[in-house]
Amino acid sequence: MGLPTAGATATERREALKAVLNEYLRRMAQREEHKRKTGHELPHDYFDRYRENIGAVTKDSVERVAKRHIDPDHAVIVIVGNAKQIREPLGELGVPVHEMDIDGKIA
Repeated sequence: MGLPTAGATATERREALKAVLNEYLRRMAQREEHKRKTGHELPHDYFDRYRENIGAVTKDSVERVAKRHIDPDHAVIVIVGNAKQIREPLGELGVPVHEMDIDGKIA
């Protein structure tokens, strides 16, 4: 199993960027929280440049970073749901499926 060769579509990229940009205002309120938790401040222009920096994300940059940081052979996908409803459809994917209880123990 590998990374998709077609990459993100224009619609997927637009929707992802929209979601990230919608977080902008919420993140502004987190500046003081960040300082309190980490003991250091974000750069003074962090939020001024945030939208610009996120908007500059390209398909190529996403793919480059994904190739550098994601190892598909060691990826784990966690799906939460009613086992009775999703066991059969997941089994059709042809990948190992392990059920876990609420405490994370394999059932």
